Amino acid sequence: MEINKKRAFVVLAFGTFVWCFSAALRSNQSVPESQATHGIRAKSESNKPLVTLTSSNLSGERMAPEHLCEIGSIPWGMDDIRKELKEFQHAYDRRPVAHSVSGSNLFHAFAQWCLIRMLQPQYIIESGTMLGWGTYMLRKAAGCDAHIVVLSPESPERVGKDRKQKYFIDYVGPSTYLTEDKFTDFSDVDWEKVGIDTPAKKAATLIYFDDHQSGYRRLLEAQRAGFVHAMYDDGYPWPGDNYALKQTCDRTGVLEDVRASLNDPGFRPSGKVKKAFAYYDDFANFNSTISLDQKKCMADDMAQRLHTYFEFPPLWHGGFRQQNSAMLPSIQQHSVMSVADGEKFLSEFENPIFHKLKTEDEASKYTFFAYTQMKQPFKKKRLFVSDLKMPAKYRVIRK
Repeated sequence: MEINKKRAFVVLAFGTFVWCFSAALRSNQSVPESQATHGIRAKSESNKPLVTLTSSNLSGERMAPEHLCEIGSIPWGMDDIRKELKEFQHAYDRRPVAHSVSGSNLFHAFAQWCLIRMLQPQYIIESGTMLGWGTYMLRKAAGCDAHIVVLSPESPERVGKDRKQKYFIDYVGPSTYLTEDKFTDFSDVDWEKVGIDTPAKKAATLIYFDDHQSGYRRLLEAQRAGFVHAMYDDGYPWPGDNYALKQTCDRTGVLEDVRASLNDPGFRPSGKVKKAFAYYDDFANFNSTISLDQKKCMADDMAQRLHTYFEFPPLWHGGFRQQNSAMLPSIQQHSVMSVADGEKFLSEFENPIFHKLKTEDEASKYTFFAYTQMKQPFKKKRLFVSDLKMPAKYRVIRK
């Protein structure tokens, strides 16, 4: 039985290699990595942000409701996103782990796919993996040349064997696994040893944080390390298990009104200003309370650090964790498609397991997947100082 599993894995890896190789031949783009064209490698001489177009001026369709947090702009529109649906569906249909209780959901996998296809990174850092099917999708979106670095305490192999489930290890393209005894938290990695050792390489890197650590802390750590581009899973709009950038950007606490409305259909904002807010980190292993002044300070700090903050739109609209209210759409992007089109989309998968998915269930898993473009180099005029008493590993870095 073990031999058959190994044979199946070899066939899968070989098949993916053939897909990459044949795709390069078909597109006549089989060139050395140093000569390939990557959307986020170039740097303007004036050091201005590479992103210059708004979310509405490509397709004529504004994606963002008025109360949604946005910083800067993005060089793609809804039409560009919709063009990726077919190829994404084809890749998602063939992923080695067809069903996983944990890990990125359908909506977030599509967000990752689109961002990789549009940014074309030379390096991808995946902080947090389980069975490895997310890595598989990253590879399919990026092609064979991108170097993928996986950071996770446990290897996909260990997780798969413990759960008696299929797993994926990337042998298709260049990859580095910092797992098990090689694991180092993102904030402590020696990037020179990994090979991402110049400002140009870091500017050509896309980080994927799916590690349930504070999104605000990860932003500071990534910027301190010299990186520019990052995408974030687990963007809870209110206390989930980390202080996400969605919460950080909410300067006045309006998200708490939306949260209250989910439990009370007749809810109306009282106008009272909330004075204290939850701050979670590391799967909520650390939790504390911050004041309104601290919250505003974090929001202002985040705004100073970024060229761009963009929340990727949901495939279709629905409730949040099976709850809904009239206020929820005010903090979400407009959806890629309607619920009716979503039902059709699910029915068009070849793998019948996806036909069992419910549109409302999938929509409720969406947690405001976000992309950021950080300023580099970045020098703050005024340091952010937190009064929170926290262990050193969770402390906000003052830089």
